[in-house]
Amino acid sequence: MNKVVLIADSDAQTREFISLAAKSAGYTPVTADKDVLPDTESPYAAVLSSDNAELAKRLRKKYKDCAIYFLGAEKGENTVCVPIDPAQLSKIFGAAAMPNGVLLDEKAGVLTVGDKKLTLTLNEQELFRHFAANPNRAFSNEELALEVFGADIQDVRTLARDTASSLARKLEGISENWALKHLWGVGYKFEIMTS
Repeated sequence: MNKVVLIADSDAQTREFISLAAKSAGYTPVTADKDVLPDTESPYAAVLSSDNAELAKRLRKKYKDCAIYFLGAEKGENTVCVPIDPAQLSKIFGAAAMPNGVLLDEKAGVLTVGDKKLTLTLNEQELFRHFAANPNRAFSNEELALEVFGADIQDVRTLARDTASSLARKLEGISENWALKHLWGVGYKFEIMTS
C-alpha cells in the first residue's frame, strides 16, 4: 500500500499540521518544493497550496494515480478548506487506507478485491475502512463501538460485534495479502501478511 503524502505550502504551520495528520493516519509526509519534485515512491496524495498548479501538472504526469488536493481553492471535490478542517483531512487520509487491488464503491456498497465483488452494508463499509486504516491493530468490540460508531453503550457494542463478525465471514479467503481475523477473547484484527 502506498503510504507517501506530498505536501507543498509556503506556510510552515500549515505543512506541520498536515504532516501530523498524515502521520497519525499512518502515512509518511514528504515536503515538495514548488519547483522540484522530491525523489520518492509514487505518492498516494498531494496536498498543495492553490498557487502550485505547475507542480500539480508535473505530479499528474509523473504519478498518474496520485490524488491532488488544493488548499483554499474554489470549493470543489479536491479542495481542502482553509482554515483546515481536521475532519476533512481525516476523510482524505482515510480514503487512502485501502490495500492494493481493493476498491470500495460507497455509493453502490460494493467492495472489489481483484476480480471478486462483495456487497457490504453501510456499517460494514465503515468498519472495513476503519480496519484498513489501522492494519495489524487488534480491536476489542468496545473500541470498535467507540471509534467507528461513536458511542460506548451496550447496543452499539453489540452492533460492532455483529457487524465485525458478518464482515469477517464475507471477507474470508478473499485475499492472500490480508485477512480480517477474529481473535478469541480480544476482538478483531485486519492483518496484512508479510512476505
